[in-house]
Amino acid sequence: MKLLAKTNRIYLGFSLIIYLLTALAFYEIIRFLIYDEVESRLQVERLDFEAYVKAHDTWTSSPYFVENKIEVSPVQNYPEKPGEVFTDTLIRNRYDGEVMPFRQLTFYKPIHGVMHRVEIRKSLIQTYRLIEVITITMAIFLGLLLLGTFWFQGKLSGRLWHPFYETLQRIKGFNLNSGVALQLTHSE
Repeated sequence: MKLLAKTNRIYLGFSLIIYLLTALAFYEIIRFLIYDEVESRLQVERLDFEAYVKAHDTWTSSPYFVENKIEVSPVQNYPEKPGEVFTDTLIRNRYDGEVMPFRQLTFYKPIHGVMHRVEIRKSLIQTYRLIEVITITMAIFLGLLLLGTFWFQGKLSGRLWHPFYETLQRIKGFNLNSGVALQLTHSE
C-alpha cells in the first residue's frame, strides 16, 4: 500500500469520527436551544394563566389561550410541595387521529380554594421539522466538506509527495557499481 493511500485512509477515518461527533453535538445543542425556547414560552403562558385566575378567581376556556392547549382539573391528592414539571407527551389529534408530540408544563394552582392540576401544552411538530431540516442540511454539508477535503488532500498530498517518490525511484534504479553519481532533484 502506498504511503499516501495509507495516510489518506487514516485521515478519512479520523475526519469521519470528528464530523460525526460534531454532528451529534450540533444536534443536541439545537435541540436544547429549541426546548429552552418552548419551555420559556410555556412559562410565559403559565404567568398569563395565573394572572387570569388572579383577576377573575376562576378559570374558563378562554379564546385568549389559543396557541397552547390548557387543561385544568381539580385534584384531591397532590404533591406536598407542588412544583412545576416539564415532560414530553403524545396526544392524538381529534380531527385526523394522528399522534402529535407536545411539550407539557404541569403545575398545581388553587382556584376557589380547591387545588387544580394545570397542564399547558405546546406542539412540537414544527420544532421536530426544524430539527430534522437542520440535521439533514448539516449532514449534507459535512458530507460535502468531508469529500471535498478528502479530494483536495489527495491532490495536494500527491503534489507534495511527488519529489519523495521520485527520489525513491532514483535510489531504486541506482547502481553503486556503475560509477555514476546519484543525481537527485532539489526540492523544498
